[in-house]
Amino acid sequence: MMHFKGLYFCDFTKVFDWKLSIEEIENKTRSKWERFYKLLRSLSGLILHLIYKYHTIEIHSRQDNKILFLYNPVRDRKDIMKLFLDVADTIENKQYDFIKWNIIKIFSLKRFYKMSLLCFTWGIVLLKQKYLFKQTILTLRILLEIKDKQDELEHLVNINKYQLLVVLYDAYPIDNYFSQLFKLNGIKTATLQHGVMLAPRKEIENNIDFAGLEFKNFISDYFLVWNQFTKNEAIKAGLDENKIKVLGIAKCLNSQSMEFGSKKVFGIILDGEYEKENNSIMIDIANIFAEKMNYGFIVRYHPNFKGNEYANRINNNHGKTCEKATSLIEFFNEISFCIISNSTVLFEILYWGGEVYHYSSLTPNDKFKDLNIPSFHTSDELLNLFKTRNKKATFPEICGPKNIKERYRRFFKEIVCKVV
Repeated sequence: MMHFKGLYFCDFTKVFDWKLSIEEIENKTRSKWERFYKLLRSLSGLILHLIYKYHTIEIHSRQDNKILFLYNPVRDRKDIMKLFLDVADTIENKQYDFIKWNIIKIFSLKRFYKMSLLCFTWGIVLLKQKYLFKQTILTLRILLEIKDKQDELEHLVNINKYQLLVVLYDAYPIDNYFSQLFKLNGIKTATLQHGVMLAPRKEIENNIDFAGLEFKNFISDYFLVWNQFTKNEAIKAGLDENKIKVLGIAKCLNSQSMEFGSKKVFGIILDGEYEKENNSIMIDIANIFAEKMNYGFIVRYHPNFKGNEYANRINNNHGKTCEKATSLIEFFNEISFCIISNSTVLFEILYWGGEVYHYSSLTPNDKFKDLNIPSFHTSDELLNLFKTRNKKATFPEICGPKNIKERYRRFFKEIVCKVV
């Protein structure tokens, strides 16, 4: 195992794997110029993180709290932050500590000198492990961020008072390291589910969503998953069944019951970057369906899209784009049913009893290909499905338990009681 000066002894192969695996997968589809440009950006990013500290700690703490929720921001996604806090708030009387890092830019000559020396020693370790130049740049930047955050945490927080650490995503390098660090101190750790998570599909190359990185790099004591579907995927990936706790769809915590509209309007939830080839097809099918059935439709983009990428493909006589500021609840109020391919929103709609039709690409890239849900591939199949649908069908494998808040609360209470 590698050891880096100034950091605790842990399995750094797991700490680095998520970032290095993504880079390896994405590099396969880049041109030489794109690879060179990405290398320059990574190098400049490392230099900037060497010169500046980019994070400062924000602590909400009480002396007698035994559970710590440690949050690393994910692409400024407010919905992910809400999910994390909603899970925390299931604990009785909010008896938990919450720590997050805010983005800030601070220069210190003393820090720059210290980090430069550390980077030199870390680079030697990586060189001995035969890391490539690009891999070394990426891992050094990770180590700099870990060191900054570890120093702040050790200076301001007594971690030994805790009995449980909860992180958002322990495949992510920072969460992975701190999960290992807390375990070294005899503290139980748990990680959450924040989206669709799948066992690796060997027949799919060059697609991060099907690499199984969430399960490959799982390091915590417990994986708190939404439903039986995710548990089955985790077991397929080789996780110990006893470490997987099905507690319910966390995205449905603290959200009011969804009311679906009764107008002749349906919705389309577009896929993200890694399955974007489905989006044009779904819009084309929606155009045909709307024309034949005299329906309107609303297109909702993935949060990582700008929101205008498919504007020219939508038939403006029937379709329109959902404003980015529109909440999911507001979106549901406007539609009577929804078309989805690979989006996590499928779970939420079925949980709230909504009507949904799953577009299947009939390829291994269909995340839900093994689920028994209303699916179509062509416009004719969608028309037939719509006419013969069973509105009373239930999907327990997807919806998970209904008493979500109680199940999360019970889990946290039992962990603390066990340790005591």
